[in-house]
Amino acid sequence: MGFSSLIEHAITQTGQWLLSIRSQGGWQDMVYKQQGILNTAEAWRSLVLVQSVIPEITWSKAWVEEDWQRVAQAVGAHGFERSPYCPTDRSHESVDAAGFVVLMFQSLFLSEKTTVTPSMQALYDDAINWLIDNQSSTGGWGWGMKKPGRPLYPYFTFMALGALRRVQIPRADKAIASGLQWFIEAQRADGSFTVHDTSDEPDIASTAYAAIALSQSKHTGAHTALSRAIRYLLSAPWSDMTHLGHLKIVEPGQPPQLGITYENYAVAADVLLALVKAQPHLKPQPQLDDRIQFLAHDLLDQKEPSAGWPKTYSTLYVTHTVIEALVAYRQWAQNRRHLGGGGATEHFNPYIFGFPIQPSHLFFGRADVIRRIGTDVNTPPATKRDLALIGERRIGKTSLLYQLRSSLELDGHLVFYLDLQLMQSVGQFLQAFVAQMGEVIFGLPGKGNFSARFSRAYHRMDRALFRQLDLQLQTPFVSVSTHRTPDLFRLFLADVRQLLMRYRKWETESNAKIICLLDEIAYLRHFGEDSLYSLLRGLSQEMADLVFIVAGTPKACRILTDAASPFYNIFTPIPVGRLQREPAIELITAPVRDKMSYTPAAIERLLQESDQHPYTLQMLCYHCIRLLPASVTVVDEQTVGSAIQMAASQNQWK
Repeated sequence: MGFSSLIEHAITQTGQWLLSIRSQGGWQDMVYKQQGILNTAEAWRSLVLVQSVIPEITWSKAWVEEDWQRVAQAVGAHGFERSPYCPTDRSHESVDAAGFVVLMFQSLFLSEKTTVTPSMQALYDDAINWLIDNQSSTGGWGWGMKKPGRPLYPYFTFMALGALRRVQIPRADKAIASGLQWFIEAQRADGSFTVHDTSDEPDIASTAYAAIALSQSKHTGAHTALSRAIRYLLSAPWSDMTHLGHLKIVEPGQPPQLGITYENYAVAADVLLALVKAQPHLKPQPQLDDRIQFLAHDLLDQKEPSAGWPKTYSTLYVTHTVIEALVAYRQWAQNRRHLGGGGATEHFNPYIFGFPIQPSHLFFGRADVIRRIGTDVNTPPATKRDLALIGERRIGKTSLLYQLRSSLELDGHLVFYLDLQLMQSVGQFLQAFVAQMGEVIFGLPGKGNFSARFSRAYHRMDRALFRQLDLQLQTPFVSVSTHRTPDLFRLFLADVRQLLMRYRKWETESNAKIICLLDEIAYLRHFGEDSLYSLLRGLSQEMADLVFIVAGTPKACRILTDAASPFYNIFTPIPVGRLQREPAIELITAPVRDKMSYTPAAIERLLQESDQHPYTLQMLCYHCIRLLPASVTVVDEQTVGSAIQMAASQNQWK
C-alpha cells in the first residue's frame, strides 16, 4: 500500500471514529465527556475535512442542526466559553471558541445546497463581531475579551485571522491587515514567536501558528517574516515538536479529575501545516520538502488504529489538528506530482528515530540484555536484585524498557512504567506510582480483573469505589501543596504496603514479582527532595517482591555508585552499548524486507558511518528511504552518501 493510500485509510478510520463517538447529540472523546463549543466545532470541522477526501463518510442532516442549535443555546446562555466546565460569568469567553463558531458555520453552511436560517446567520454574525470588537489596538488578540494589559497570543491571533479570512466585509479586512502587521512586529530576531507578547522564550507551536497566518498574505513584510519563521521551524529538533500535553479527565457533572500527561503531536501537526502552507511562497528547499514528508510519515505512526490521535490518548483537539495537517499534506503531494515536481515518495518509511521504538518487530538487538534481566528478575525473593540500565543518550534505553515490559509480562510478572521526566513534583511521582501499581495488581488474570474499577476509583477520587475494592488509600486524595513531605511519604508507604498485601494474598505460591520501570532516573534530582532516594531504597529493601529497573546515562547513574548515596550498592549495573554487527544489519534490512533491499556496499557504508549506533542507523536508513524515487527499490552506496549529507544539513548528526 502506497503512502497516499495509507493516509486515506487513516483518514477513513478517523471519520468512522468521529461518527462513533457522537452520542445523544454531543461529542465525547477520551477526555471531555460533555459537549462544548470547541469539542463540537472541532469534530465537525474534522468530519468536513474527512469528507473532502473520503466522500463516503456521511452523516445525518439532523445531527448538524441539533449541534448548531446546542452551540447557539450555549452561546446565548454563557457567551463564547470554551467548554461546559467553565464558570458561567463569561470570564472564560475565548477567541478560539468564537473563532470555531465562525469556522464551523463556514464549513457546514456556506454552500449553495444549504439553507441558512435567520437565527443561524445571526449567531454567525455575532461571533464575527465579537472577534473584531475584541481585537487589541495593536492588532493581536488575547485570551478573550479585550482588556488593558492582557497578553496577546499568536495562537488566538491565528484563530481570529483564520475565522475572519472568509468573511467578506470591510471590518474583517481591516482586522486581518492589522493582525498580520502585529505578527510582523511581534517576531523575534531568530524568526521565532513566543507564547504571548510578555514572554521571552521562543515557542515552536506559536511560530507555526504565525507562519500559517503569514502564508495567507501577499504583503512583502509578511513574506519576509514567513521565510524567517520557516527557517526557525526547520532548525528545531524533533523532540521540541512533541511537547508534552496535559489534560484532566472530565466526567459529566463532575469537576476535572486526575491530570494525565501525553505526547502532544498537535505541535508536530501545526508545524507540518505551517510548512505545507508556506512551501508555495518560498524558494525550493530540499530540507523543507524532507521535513514535510518526515512529519507526515511520523504523524501517521502516532494514530490509534481504531480512533484518532494520539494513540496514547485520542482527543478531538489533537485529532482535528492532525487531520487538517494530513489533508493539506495530501493536497501538497498531489500538486507536486501534477506539476512534475517529483511528489512525495510512495515508499512507506518504517524507520524510527528521535522517539522510543515500541513495536517489537522494529526493535533489534539487546537479546542478551533481555535474557540476563529475565534471569535476574526470576531469582528467589531472598536474592532479589534491582537493576540499572546505563548507556549514553539515544542509545535506546527507553526502547529497551518497552521491550522488557512485554518480555517480563510473558514471564508472568506485573510490570508498570514511569517516565520521570514527565513528573513535575515528588507528589505527582508518588501518586502516579500508586495509580500504576494498583492497576496492574487489580488487573491480575483470574482475579476478576478489577483494573478498570481501580482506575476509575483513582481518577474520580471516589472513596466509595475504593471501599468496594476493600481499600482505604490516601495518596490519591493528597493535595501536595498542603502536605509536608514526611506526611506524604508516610501515606504513600502505607498505600504501597496495602496494595502489596492484596497482591500477596492473591499470589501466595507464585514467584512473580511487581516490576517498576523507572526511566530517566536523573530527574529524581529535579524534585529537590534528597529523602526520596532513601524512601525508594527503603521500598526496595523492605519489599522483596517489588523490583526496580531504572535507566539513565552514566552521569545520571553516579548516584548508584556513589558510596555516600542512599542508592549505593542497591542496583546491579547493566551496560547498554552499541549494537553488534548482526543485529545492526537486521536493523537496516528487516524493516523493508520483501519491499526494498540494500546493496552490500550500502550496508557496509551504513555500519561504518553510524559506528553501529542504533539512533544513527535508524536516522540514516530513514533518509535513505526518503531519498529513494518511487520507482526504485534498491538502496545503493550513493543513496547512503546523500542520506549522510541530508542528516548533516539538518544538524541531526555530526
